[in-house]
This record gives sequence, structure tokens and C-alpha cells, in this order.
Amino acid sequence: MDIPRSLHVQLCKISAVLLLVLALPDICRSQVTSGTLLGNVQDPSGAAIRGANVTATNLQTGLSRSVLSGEDGGYIINLLPVGDYSIRVEFSGFKTDERSVVNLQINAKARVDFILQVGKVSEKVDVSGSQPVLDTDTAESGQVIENTRVTQTSIEWPSVYPVDVADAGRRAGSKGHPQQSTCAFGSLR
Repeated sequence: MDIPRSLHVQLCKISAVLLLVLALPDICRSQVTSGTLLGNVQDPSGAAIRGANVTATNLQTGLSRSVLSGEDGGYIINLLPVGDYSIRVEFSGFKTDERSVVNLQINAKARVDFILQVGKVSEKVDVSGSQPVLDTDTAESGQVIENTRVTQTSIEWPSVYPVDVADAGRRAGSKGHPQQSTCAFGSLR
């Protein structure tokens, strides 16, 4: 049974649109260009401080975003552009605490916890210097890689994968095991 050409073209268009609609959420999710700052605000005894004002300021652009800590003392500031931040926490009856140079990378969650010291708001505790950011909130692991590193990296690929098209027709190695080939990004070997 032959399908009329116009019906075939319409089915192809519908299939393409359906595929695009189903793939769109994954495509959009991979385009993240921001990060998240999160943490807890506590007093010296370890009790949560509810309603503390947490302000993150981008040191390059001056962009500033503020949130209040929640019932559990936790705070989350989502969708921050990547860069270096200064984070300041204020609450009545406690000294103001500030952390400088917290580096936020693409799609990263930087945890910065605060323990506020009892005192006047006008008194300030300033902690400066870069601290390594350890993500204990998710099992995700990632790293920002420069373009030059990617183009100069070579990877060993077993010949059974379809990526190894450059060596199509190659014979298997000894005892039927496929031979290894090297594929470099940006060039063929």
C-alpha cells in the first residue's frame, strides 16, 4: 500500500514537531548559565536563626540579591550569574557576618553556612579569602573545562562503538577482540 506523498510529508512534519516538543525540556535544561548559593544561619549554640537577611553581591558587576532565612535557618539564592560573590548576613541582636570571594561556577551549588555571634548589628565579623566549595547537597559532580583542554584531549574508544566510523572495515584484533583506536577532539587520527 502506497502512502500519498502529501500525507507522507505531513506525517514527517508532525513527527519532527513531536520530537522537538519532547526533546525541548532536556535542551533547555542543558543551557544553564547560572548557579545557586545556599546555606544555614545559626547562633553559637547551633539553633537556627529565622528571618536573617542574607545578601549576595557580585564583586564584578555589583548585582545584589537578598533573601530571608527560613524556619530552619536555611537560605537559597537561585539563578545567580557566575562570578565571585560577597555574602553578608544581618540579624538584630547579632554581629553582621560577611564572607568575601565565594566563587560561583556554572550550574554549581555553593554552600556557605554562617554562625552569628551575639553582639550589636553595627559590629561586623569579616571573613575574607577564597574557600573551597564542597557540594554536600547533591551527588552531582562537575567541572568547568577550558576550550583548549577539550580540543587537545584524546580518548581511547573501543572499535565496537559507532563513533569509530573513521576506521570502518577494520579487522578485529587477536581472539576476536576489537582493536583500540584513538580519537582526538577536533581532528582525526
